[in-house]
This record gives sequence, structure tokens and C-alpha cells, in this order.
Amino acid sequence: MDLDVTYSHNCSIRRFRPRGPVGPGFGGIVFLSDELRGIPAQAGRMKSLFATLAGAVLLIGLGAGAVSWTTGTPLSHLTRDPTAVLGGRCYIGLVSTAGLLVWAAAAGVCFLAAALLAGSDNRARRFLLASGGVTLFLALDDAFLIHEEILCVHLGLSQSLIYGIYILVIAVYLLSFAGFILRTDFLVLLLAVFFLGLSLGLDVLSDHFDHTSDLETFVEDMLKLTGILFWLSYLARVSYSKCQK
Repeated sequence: MDLDVTYSHNCSIRRFRPRGPVGPGFGGIVFLSDELRGIPAQAGRMKSLFATLAGAVLLIGLGAGAVSWTTGTPLSHLTRDPTAVLGGRCYIGLVSTAGLLVWAAAAGVCFLAAALLAGSDNRARRFLLASGGVTLFLALDDAFLIHEEILCVHLGLSQSLIYGIYILVIAVYLLSFAGFILRTDFLVLLLAVFFLGLSLGLDVLSDHFDHTSDLETFVEDMLKLTGILFWLSYLARVSYSKCQK
């Protein structure tokens, strides 16, 4: 069997025909070898990416080291899963973890769509960048208990003040892009804000009682998850619609 193979090397096209029969995997090996020659060129194009990833890993590592040094927490407790560290079951925090994944997905959708829209629809791009930033902050707040632990407990800020600031930030974000939002399927966004607001309201009310029932906590967290899902749905719809144009 003859095999006709064409490949590019050093900016020229070469063609050769092996003499005699070749094994069934010979063509794949030739093409694989040709692709491997492109690795140095790929590495050259991705220098900025590698530098960014190295910087991110270094920053997170230094942050973990600083927290470990200042609090006396073992480094392994900062790198492992909280459930494993605390000896809990794998399903502990299931709804909370699902919420974090949805927050992360929403932020990722926004930033990816904003990158794809570079140089085309500036208004949509600004909205998506702002939405990604707000979503990322809410995800970090949810993951690291920023308003519950850091701001309230360690900095001594009142929870009502913190909630007031959060509501003000969200209001400024929505009002700044009101004209853009009204030209989208904003009903989905309204539902997201509605369910998140209900969850926040129940959280505020529960702070005035000494004991909160298991059912009340479940309802509050499910309302929150519903709001996050609507938030993701809205931003995904906007991103898809704008990237299709």
C-alpha cells in the first residue's frame, strides 16, 4: 500500500511517497510528528498566558502563606477541601457548593463574552464586564463569608450597614445599565433580584431571633440558589444574543 503524505516544514510544502507497504499507524505518526514541531511556536505565542498563570499561582500561594503565618493555620488546611479538613461527609454543603459553581459559571460567561465582543459592541461589552465583576465579587463573598465573617466579626461593621452598601452597589450597577437592560429579556433578571432579595430578607429577619429552624434555613438557601440560577440564565442569554450578532 502506498501512502501519500503532505506536510509543512520551514515554510515549504513537501510531499513524499513511502516505497512499499507501510503499517496502518504510519500516517498518524507522521502527522503527529509534524504537529509536535509546532510546540516551540505555540510556547512563544503563549508567553503572556504562562506569565499570567504563574503570577496567579504565586499570588494565591503567597496569600495562603500569609494567612497561615498570621493565624497559625496549617498550610494543608488552606489547600485541602474544607469538608476533608473538618472530617465531614462529602455531601455537606451541597446546596452552597452548587451555588458557588453557578456564580462562577455566570462570571465566566460574562468575561468570555466580553472578550469575544472586543472592538464590536462597546455598550454590551461594558455591561458584561461590569456584570462579571459584580458576579465575581458575590461569588467570593459567598465562598469566603466576607460580609458575615470578615466585615462583621473581624472588622466590627454592623450587618445592616454592610447590607446597605451591597444593595447600593447593586442599585448603581442596575441603574447605570438600565437602558441596555430594558432592551434585553429583563424579566429573568427581575426574577433573579426578587429571589435573591427574598433570601436576603429572610437572612436579616433570622438575625433578630435566637434560634432559626432547619426548615427556615433550607428555604432561605433554596431561594438564594434559585436567584443565582436566574442570574446565570439572564447573563447567559444576553451573552449568547450579543455574540450571535
